[in-house]
This record gives sequence, C-alpha cells and structure tokens, in this order.
Amino acid sequence: MPLTRIAHFFRWALFLILNRRNNTHADTGQKLITPRYAALFSFFNITSHLFSVFSAQPFSALFQTLFIKKGECIMTRKKEMIKGYAAVLSTALLWSLGGLFIKLIPWSAMSINAGRCLIALGLKASVRKSVKIRLNAYVIIAGASFAANSILFTLATKYTTSANAILLQYSAPLFVVLFSWIHTRRRPPMTSMLTAFVIIGGVALCCLDNLGGGNMLGNLLALLSGVFFALMLYVNSLPEARPDDASFFGFLLSVLLGLPSLLQETVFTLPVIGYILILGAVQLGLAYLLLEYGIRRVSPLSVVFLSALEPILNPVWVAIFYGEKIGFYAIAGGILVLSASIFHSVLDAKRSSPQKP
Repeated sequence: MPLTRIAHFFRWALFLILNRRNNTHADTGQKLITPRYAALFSFFNITSHLFSVFSAQPFSALFQTLFIKKGECIMTRKKEMIKGYAAVLSTALLWSLGGLFIKLIPWSAMSINAGRCLIALGLKASVRKSVKIRLNAYVIIAGASFAANSILFTLATKYTTSANAILLQYSAPLFVVLFSWIHTRRRPPMTSMLTAFVIIGGVALCCLDNLGGGNMLGNLLALLSGVFFALMLYVNSLPEARPDDASFFGFLLSVLLGLPSLLQETVFTLPVIGYILILGAVQLGLAYLLLEYGIRRVSPLSVVFLSALEPILNPVWVAIFYGEKIGFYAIAGGILVLSASIFHSVLDAKRSSPQKP
C-alpha cells in the first residue's frame, strides 16, 4: 500500500478515535471535539498532506516530470533543496510526537516499544523488499545500541517528564567524543572538550528538577539512552558499518525483547490501537523514510539545525495535550545541552567539509 494512503488512513483513524473519546452535546446528542483534540487532528491533517509529497513509491510520476534523457534534471537545485528541507522538517515533527503517545498509551514501556518497532519493522521490510540482514560486528553493535536506546528512552519517558527524557538523550555528543577518544586513542579537540563540559552542566541542571526516586530513575535511564544513542551514531559512522542493516536488526531485536510483555497486555481499545499505529508507522517508520529522502538533498548542517526541533517540540506537545509541566531547571539545562550539541555539530560539519584551494 502506498504511504500516501497510509498517511490519510491514520489521519481519519485519529479523527474517529478523538470523536469517540469526547462527550456528546446535551441537547443534540452529537459528538463534540474539544479544542485540544481538534488542534491535534489539525496537526495530523497538515502533516498527512506533507507525507503525500514524499510517498515511498518509486517517484515514477515525479521522475517523468523532473528528468529528461541521459538523466539531466530540469528542476533547479533550489527546488530540490526546498523538498529536502521539508522532508527533514517533517522528520523532526514526527519524532517529536514520541513523548506524547508514549504517555497516552496505558501499556508498559517494553510493550509500547515492541509494538511500535513491530509496525516500523513491517514498514521498513516492505520498502526494502527484503528481510535479509548482512551481519558483521558493526551491524550487531549498532543494532543492539539502537534497540537499547529505543527501550531506555521509552522507559525514561514513563518514569520522568518527557522534557527531561528527550533533553538528556541529547547529551549524546558528549559520549561520541568519549567513544572516539577510546577508539582512536587520540585526544579530542579543545572545542569538543569544552562542549562536553557544557553538556555535563546542562545534564546536572535537568536532574535538579526531579530529585524524587522515580523521576531520578527516569533521568538516569534517559542519560543511559544517550550513551547508546551515541554508540549507535559512532559505530554507524565507521567505514565498515551498514546503517540500513543495523536499524533493521535493531527493530527486530526490540520486538523480540519486548514481545513477552506485549503478549500480556489486555487493554486494546480503539484509541490505544490508533496511538500505537501512529507511533510505529508514522512517528518511527515514516520518519526514517522522510529522513533518508531529505538527507540526500540538504547539507549535514541543515539536518542538524532542523532536527533540533525535536527536543524543543517534544515537551511542548506533552504540555499541551497531556498537561505535563516543564520545570525551570529542565528548560535551562535543555538550552545548554541543545546549544552545545548544535555548536559541536556545526564545527564538526565545517571540519569535514572540503576546503577550497
């Protein structure tokens, strides 16, 4: 089934779910949708139209209008870049929905992660048209790190605020620096060391907001998810790595680890089914397809800037639709972590870009 149809299916499925959840008018008996849920539906209405532009079909109609013989492109580079920006921006928007729907689903964290990864695995397999995984040490390490990061982030979102979970995960550049130091046995540049210290300060501020037992556990899990996120990024950047096989292996491993918990769940209402479908097919599966489309058309620096919308929007959706409050120290720490991460990524992109003679 084309992803265009899938996007429209989820849009109207969400409409039916929200309509079912709300009360009826006292006089007319008609279903009412509150402004909060109307806004949520409007968001998906807009993004579903964005998805239709980036269907997973072979872009046959698009290619017929954009290319002529010998592969010469008649569309300007500017238009291609605009489509790339739109794809990466859509990816960040979709990723930012993770915290909200994890909070809304009344399952255990292992069940939620297994359910969404199972759906994403099926979507990725249909796009790849193969379930074969070319395993090597790098694929195994990156795939296992992918699964660990996904599980730990879901657990952290259940135990602490969504803001802390996503912001602490963005401490990953600190650990990328450490892994590079250990692997290459070369001391990182001074700018990387300073960035690491700023991130440590931001993480400490985030933890000041929630010193209770459960919340602190969630903070530690979020920080640990950042460690595995960094390990996945670093291993996938090595020449022998196979990121596509690693992510497929990570999805599969996540499903296998969480399947026993998923089979024990008893709540399968229409809203719950809709939420898990959105998490798996849209927030996780479709987001990665959009990222693969956009990353080929824009610079790595643009990807860094646009992806930074995820940790900003994630707690915003949870605050609006779930009523979760964001503490002052979490905001201050998050600004430090996010700013340091962007700064480090910008410098890294400039170092890796070819110099003009």
